[in-house]
Amino acid sequence: MTVTTGGVHIQFVGVDGAGKSTQAAMLHRALREGGIDSVLCEGKHDFSVSLLQALARQRGTPGEGYEAAVSYFGLEVTMAAQLLDMVRDHYTMVLPHLQAGNWVVQSRTIAAKLAFAHSQGANNLDQLRAIEAACRPAELMFFLDASPRTALSRVDTRGIDTENPRLLAATVDSLRQAAPGSPWVRIDADRDQDTVHCEVWKILEGRGLAPGGKPVVR
Repeated sequence: MTVTTGGVHIQFVGVDGAGKSTQAAMLHRALREGGIDSVLCEGKHDFSVSLLQALARQRGTPGEGYEAAVSYFGLEVTMAAQLLDMVRDHYTMVLPHLQAGNWVVQSRTIAAKLAFAHSQGANNLDQLRAIEAACRPAELMFFLDASPRTALSRVDTRGIDTENPRLLAATVDSLRQAAPGSPWVRIDADRDQDTVHCEVWKILEGRGLAPGGKPVVR
C-alpha cells in the first residue's frame, strides 16, 4: 500500500526502561522549538487486548491483565490483537498527521512487539510480520539499546509498573539479534538521557533532517 505523505515519521525502538518515551518527548520538544510541526504519538490504549483480558477474567482465568489474556487465548492470538490495535493507530493517528505535513515522533512500535513475540517463542511470527507490513515504514527508527540491568533499574525507579527480568532480558536479546538486518540506527541507551538526546539530534543533522534549532537538554 502506497501512501503519499509530507511529514517525517520517527520511531524509537527498545524495551521498557530503554528511554523511548523520554527520548520521544525530548525530540518532539526540540523539533517544536526549531519550528517543526511535530506530533508526539504514544497510542498506549489496546482495545483488543483489553477485551481479551476482560473475557479471560469473566471465564475465571487466573493472572492479571496481559498474563490472563495469554493464559486463556494464547500468546499468538494476544500478540496479533495487540499488533492490530497498533495498525489501527497507524491509520487513524499517524498517517493523517503525516499527510498534513506534520512530523510524527512515536515511542511505541510493532518492531518491539515482534521482538517480544520472538523472545517468547511465538509460532506465528510470519503472520505478525504480515500485520506489520500493513504499516508504512518510518523514515528513521532509533534503536535504544539498553542493557537489561539499566532498563530494570529505570523501571524500578519509575515505580508505576514492574517487569519480569527474564522476559526483559530475552526481549533485549531478540532486539539485538534483529538490529543488524534492520534499518534501525543503534544508540547506546545506557547513558544519561541528555547524552542520548544529543546523539539523536546529531544523527538528524547528519541526515539533513534537523531544523535550525538545537537539542533540548536539562
